[in-house]
Amino acid sequence: MPASGGERRRSARGTEHRREVERGVFSLRRRLQILVSVLVALIVGAGAIAIVIIDNRDDAIDEILFRLEPAAAAALRIDAALVDQQAAVSGFVLVQREDVLEPYQRALTRQAAALADLEATLAGSELADRVPRLRAAINEWRTEVVEPQLSSTRAGREAEARALATTGQQLFRGAREEVRLLAAAIAERLREEQGSFVAARRAIAQTVAVNVLVAIVLLVAVTILLRRWVTDPLDHLRAQVAAVSGGSLRRPITPSGPLELATVGEGVEAMRVRILGELEAVRRANEGLAQRAPAIVALRDALSPKTYDLPPNFKVAVHFKPAEGVLAGDWYEALTLPGGNVGLCVGDVAGHGATSAIVALRARDLAVAGLRLGSSPDEALALVSESLNDDEDETFVTCFVAVIDPDGRLSYANGGHPPPFLLAGAESDAVPLGPTGPLLGPLPGLWETVEVRLEERSTLVVYTDGVVETTGPDGEEYGTDRFRDVVARAGPGGAQSVIDAFQDDFTAFDPGRPRDDVTVVALTTERARPRG
Repeated sequence: MPASGGERRRSARGTEHRREVERGVFSLRRRLQILVSVLVALIVGAGAIAIVIIDNRDDAIDEILFRLEPAAAAALRIDAALVDQQAAVSGFVLVQREDVLEPYQRALTRQAAALADLEATLAGSELADRVPRLRAAINEWRTEVVEPQLSSTRAGREAEARALATTGQQLFRGAREEVRLLAAAIAERLREEQGSFVAARRAIAQTVAVNVLVAIVLLVAVTILLRRWVTDPLDHLRAQVAAVSGGSLRRPITPSGPLELATVGEGVEAMRVRILGELEAVRRANEGLAQRAPAIVALRDALSPKTYDLPPNFKVAVHFKPAEGVLAGDWYEALTLPGGNVGLCVGDVAGHGATSAIVALRARDLAVAGLRLGSSPDEALALVSESLNDDEDETFVTCFVAVIDPDGRLSYANGGHPPPFLLAGAESDAVPLGPTGPLLGPLPGLWETVEVRLEERSTLVVYTDGVVETTGPDGEEYGTDRFRDVVARAGPGGAQSVIDAFQDDFTAFDPGRPRDDVTVVALTTERARPRG
């Protein structure tokens, strides 16, 4: 709707206001840039100080965690390995059995690994030169005492082995003393690094306290400035917008405040004018819709599913929810056929709305007419497909047609429809009835009728793709597997049990408003047990 002369004048005044603001010294953007620059400078300065302190703290932590504490642990392992070796050698000298030396070999392996860890951990530190002295003391004890003891014992020279054990105590104590001295040096260095860590932590706490104080001062200053620059002009704009949203659409929005807020006010004013125009368009559209409403209602009534009187041993239950209110692309029909047969047709037209509903009505009527005239399920599908070949819109339809005779024989044809599930018996799995031909549409196709023998009590569950393709809040589809599990659990209870279980599970899935038609049709048939 074109803007009135008064509205054009108000728009011109808003443009002039913006130009006046632009001639000012600072716009809101410039003011905020200066304020942000000051804040960034303070943050960078405080950050630089904090980084230096944190680096010192991290160096102390690294020294403690990755050098000194592992080194102390390695020293303890070396000392324990020395003790285990001495004990094993002494036991071997006494009992002269090789199995007694197994702890010696294990301790020797642990000692070598601990020495390697110690060298790697202390490499480059002031304690690194102590490791070679420790290794030399250990090697001297082992070569001068342990190995001769083992050789003498194996040779049967017990007196010589015992003598070596007595004289070797000094070398053993010397090796352990080297371990003790190294452990003491490590402990001293660990205390120094812990002191550095405590000092760094104290400095960090002081820096945080200063930064908090500065932040409080800046927060107060920023609050005052933002109130002057932003809050007050926004309150003015909000009051005007609230009046318009409350129903005063004819009340103009007067831009105020800095350049940026004035631009927002102009945008809101333009939106108000556009809303007035759209309301006028909606009013005219409603008038046109009111004129067409009788035709839409007639189409809805004609497409409404009807279940004819079925034999008493057949029960039908349905869940049917269109995606767009009253007109759907899904359809179904259950009817009694000549000879005591029962027919079931379920279809899904691509899309939904008025156009899909018209195609669905024609497809349903053709399929039902074919069955009434004695056509087999595949012939009924061919009849529907031929009618779609005449369409210029290239509409596609999936359709499932089934006929059940009094002897318990199910004949069906599936034209590209999601495979229905058949539960034959009281405790059977849900068996899918796959496609027997392509979907129905402008392209020609061939369909086949398949026969299945039913049990005394069987349930057929037919559904459309809107069921399994519906997504929940997390974007996950409801899915065929989940639907099949529901059908398998509830199937022994009959048609109504299946529909009730599906509705409960589908509601728990929380699909919101489905984007496609959702249809589930369950048909249960029971036959009298034949007399023997």
